Order: sequence, then structure tokens, then C-alpha cells
Amino acid sequence: MSYLIMGSGEISRHLIKSINRKGSMVYVLNDPGFVESYSGHNTDVIHSFYTGSLMDDLQRAKIATVDRFIACSENDNRNAMAAQIALRIFHVPWVICHIGNESKADIYKGMGINVVSSTAMVSDTVFLSLENS
Repeated sequence: MSYLIMGSGEISRHLIKSINRKGSMVYVLNDPGFVESYSGHNTDVIHSFYTGSLMDDLQRAKIATVDRFIACSENDNRNAMAAQIALRIFHVPWVICHIGNESKADIYKGMGINVVSSTAMVSDTVFLSLENS
């Protein structure tokens, strides 16, 4: 199984480590400073960097060859566009898109994109904690 993870934040770092521990190949599209801060250097993680052209960046990061794509950068719009490219142009079998803004998340869900929202998850968890206290 091979994955392409787009993003440089904590979500990406955690996913890279978790997926890599399972023995899967991980391609990462991120900011240049990310590699220096990433402690899990090994041959099963290949980094590519943003240049400003999303389509070119995704192609250079091997989107046409992966089984799974996870768009979890800090930019909701970049994530949504990348998820749509992965689904509709490269026909990646499994795509997930992180969207922080709840109103945007609902719109993208309506477009058939598999969306997760850390904002919703944290809010729900806090609310459950309040309800159970």
C-alpha cells in the first residue's frame, strides 16, 4: 500500500509515523523546512516540496501511483483542490481531506469529498466531556 500525504503540520507528522510503522510507502508533499524537523528519516518516506503549482507538485509527488491520498495541509482551499484533483483526474481509490472551517467542510462533503474536520472532532469531544461531568 502506498500513501501520499500533503501537509507539514502535526497531523502530517503523526500520520507519516503511524503509516510508516505499518511498513507502507509514504510520499509526502510539504514545505522544505519539514524534512529537517521530521525525525523519522528512512527510505520508505520520500519528500517533495511545494513550488506553487499544485498540479505539478502532486504529479512530482507520485499522485498517479498511490493507493491513498490524504490532504491535511494548514490550507483548507489547497486541501479541497488537491482532493478533487486526486479523485477526479488521477482517480486515486481512497482520498480524505482535512477541512478546519465547518461551513466549507459541509460544502465539500456535498461535492462527494471524504472530509474530516479537527475543529468538529475537538468541539464534539469537549462537548461530550462537559455532558459527562
